[in-house]
Amino acid sequence: MIVIFRNIDEQDIDSMTKWLNKQGVSMQIFDNDGTIIGKLYGNIKAIDSRFLYEWKSVINVISTECNHALAGNSKGKRTVTVGNVTFGQEFVMIAGPCTIEQEQDLLTVARAVADSGAKVLRGGAYKPRTSPYSYQGLGSEGLAMLERAGKECGLMTVSEIPDAQLLSQFDHIDILQVGARNMQNYYLLKQLGKCNKPILLKRGLSSTVDEWLYSAEYIMSEGNCNVILCDRGIRMGDRCVVDIAQLYNSLEMTCLPIIVDPSHACGNSNLVLPLSRAVASLAIDGLMIEVNADCQKTLCDGVQSLSITQYQQLVTQVDTIRRVI
Repeated sequence: MIVIFRNIDEQDIDSMTKWLNKQGVSMQIFDNDGTIIGKLYGNIKAIDSRFLYEWKSVINVISTECNHALAGNSKGKRTVTVGNVTFGQEFVMIAGPCTIEQEQDLLTVARAVADSGAKVLRGGAYKPRTSPYSYQGLGSEGLAMLERAGKECGLMTVSEIPDAQLLSQFDHIDILQVGARNMQNYYLLKQLGKCNKPILLKRGLSSTVDEWLYSAEYIMSEGNCNVILCDRGIRMGDRCVVDIAQLYNSLEMTCLPIIVDPSHACGNSNLVLPLSRAVASLAIDGLMIEVNADCQKTLCDGVQSLSITQYQQLVTQVDTIRRVI
């Protein structure tokens, strides 16, 4: 059960906490952008939620028997602001290499995508790979390169965090990405829920939309409601696909901004542009595109990456579609 308070009334909250404790229920309080939220634990069934409205500062009580008390669409669409970028209010282009390899190549891509209107630079410093023998990224050195490139080009930055123990290394990265393999790493999600950075949560390789939203709920229930959902396709045999109908359904089910990563969904650069055109016709909030300075030489996912020229063509076509709709 979740309680929404009108404002911070310490006396009121203290009174309610004492009453709840007598019923065998404890309450955790957190501040979500000025909205005070209480999360109740314990013998919840012993409480009639109607009694909670007797405290003057309570404005709403939400039963967590509802599928997604915080990530659902009952409160209307949320926005997530990162610097000068607002997801859910504008169409946001995120672009950059899958993994950071050479600083000069990263800068070349960053300058090009910034000139084409991208707002966020992506780049993997820690890269979980299927094979332990594949390139795993540059770690903290890569994060430093990403920070420098973002500052030079006026871009926000996003990179995947695979382990909560690495949080301190991401101090200067603007958005923390949870990769598909970690979507149900609940310990990581809970730790990210306690930090003050926006979280980009990718859908798992075989996860339902319901499970995806529950993962968002893990983050939000710890106090961090700045969550951006990213659909990167689900596995169908030996390939991944984006289910357009289910993507549309997702937009109806959640209050959170949703973007699409067609690069991972397709796994083939020839398919990235047509899929981007298709999903851009929906009310999604942005695209996340892999772009490399030299797709032939990159150590990771070169086959699904776009060249700078191809990315510029994609932006032109997507912009045209967005204007039409």
